[in-house]
Amino acid sequence: MAYAIVAVLILILDQAVKYWTTVNLAVGESSPIIPGFIEFTNIHNTGAAHGILEGYRWLFIVLTIAFTAAIIVLLSKNIIRGKFGRWTIVMVMAGGLGNCIDRIINGYVVDMFNFQFMKYPVFNVADMFISVCGVLFCLYLIFYKSPKPEETEEASPAVPRTRERPIKGPDYMAQLQKPVADAKLELRSPGQEAAPEKTAEPDCFREWDTPREFENSAQSSPPAPAPNKAQAPIKSAPPENPKQPEQPAKKTDNEFSLDSILEEFKDK
Repeated sequence: MAYAIVAVLILILDQAVKYWTTVNLAVGESSPIIPGFIEFTNIHNTGAAHGILEGYRWLFIVLTIAFTAAIIVLLSKNIIRGKFGRWTIVMVMAGGLGNCIDRIINGYVVDMFNFQFMKYPVFNVADMFISVCGVLFCLYLIFYKSPKPEETEEASPAVPRTRERPIKGPDYMAQLQKPVADAKLELRSPGQEAAPEKTAEPDCFREWDTPREFENSAQSSPPAPAPNKAQAPIKSAPPENPKQPEQPAKKTDNEFSLDSILEEFKDK
């Protein structure tokens, strides 16, 4: 986006100076800017510098369009990587488009800057960007060195031997008791987190071989029941009045007990 903005600004500056020259100066008329050094001169050029290839208007137009398309492709595919090279080639492209607009609209290019102290072709703003930035881009191609790609992949560590055959000797038993190293843990980088362990799948054959007594001991105790919610206190029923002992029913005259009969005989 920044490249496009700069290119448009160069085009505006170039066309503005050409418009001022065309409006204020007749063809071939001059106006000094710095007397004895540089002056404005309205010149119509139908070719390249020094009048080379005059009359080949459409050739310059086709070459400019092809050059512009090539620059856009190079920039979009990041073939020109250095910032200095990218900016200089964009300015060269903008200068070429400035002259191409003149050739398409007018059929010629308006030149206005003329050095008085030396013999040099009359040029315009677009020519300045083409010449200066073109030389800078050539220097960029000669001296620019693309940075070497950094080695992102580090050398892979040697795989440790997880199982070593013990060598017979005085420490033979110590070698047998030495724990086996885990290759995965040793190869893991310090910042790498451990992968979650996979849950062991149930083995039905193992359950058959396990005795019942060990199976019962291996089972975990059932979880404690969750505490019940607080309940309202239960009111106890009031105590019932104790029942009075039943009194013996009164004896009628027709009923006689053994004691009453014995008392009758004692009186006689």
